Amino acid sequence: MMNTLAMRPEFELGHLKYFYFTVMEGSVSGAADRLCVQQPVVSKMLKNLEERFEQPLFKKSGRRKVLTDFGQLVYRHCQNAFTEIEKLDQIKKGARAISGPLNFGSCEAMAGAGMAAALVDLFRAYPGIHPNVFVSTAHGLVEMIANRRLEFGLFFHLPELPDNLEVVTRIPVRFHLVVSRRHKRREVIERFIGSREIDDSGTLRFPTLERLRKDYPAAQIVASTNHLRLHREMVLAGLGCSVLPNFIVGPDIRKRELIDLYPKEKLLFSLKIVARRGESISMPGRLLVKRLEHSESEA
Repeated sequence: MMNTLAMRPEFELGHLKYFYFTVMEGSVSGAADRLCVQQPVVSKMLKNLEERFEQPLFKKSGRRKVLTDFGQLVYRHCQNAFTEIEKLDQIKKGARAISGPLNFGSCEAMAGAGMAAALVDLFRAYPGIHPNVFVSTAHGLVEMIANRRLEFGLFFHLPELPDNLEVVTRIPVRFHLVVSRRHKRREVIERFIGSREIDDSGTLRFPTLERLRKDYPAAQIVASTNHLRLHREMVLAGLGCSVLPNFIVGPDIRKRELIDLYPKEKLLFSLKIVARRGESISMPGRLLVKRLEHSESEA
């Protein structure tokens, strides 16, 4: 017969809240005020926790106390635990009461141009939400999601995912292979500005470049960046051609400042939503994704 007492943890969340709020408030006195207890109660609980962990949670830095490396690790776990508890409380109060941070990652393209309208809808539905949008390379964002620093991420190009992550949604996005109208010459079109290899140095296939080479066999990558706004500026300056999403270059095409080299071919690339395997995205996160889906369906 299983011994349930042996499975019981050495301490409960109630013990950890003293440590958590000491870090959140920046001091023992701040935690005491937040928890409506006397300072000695907080100090005693912190000491007990260090004894149970058999490692210090704080160290002195000048006149201040700061977290040890181990203390930082414990705090990150506390953040996850207390955030989930807060979500349970918010479910009871209703969607409008949901508040706090929404930490997610985005490839530069979406963060630079495609995100603002979705964030407007998010603020209207959840006024208490504080979105934190992290922009980095695909490898960097994947690591942050896997390590629970981010809830989910938005990607056009993905490196190989670790086992604990999965693509939960794919949104088709219209792209155009464009060149400057003022610089539409063969030697310019043959200069392709790339991006995928910045996010993943192991990238071997470039479908758009392969399509371009059917008509321009000498076409080759001459520069690369994952900053798609910079792509647009480079194309406008006549440095080459590039494949860019409609939400960035649509207005330029309509004004004929940029020319779509293949207007009759609908270039679609999937915006991939990546989250931890088996974990659902929060309601604010789902609203953000739905708004992105809606905006692309109208494009």
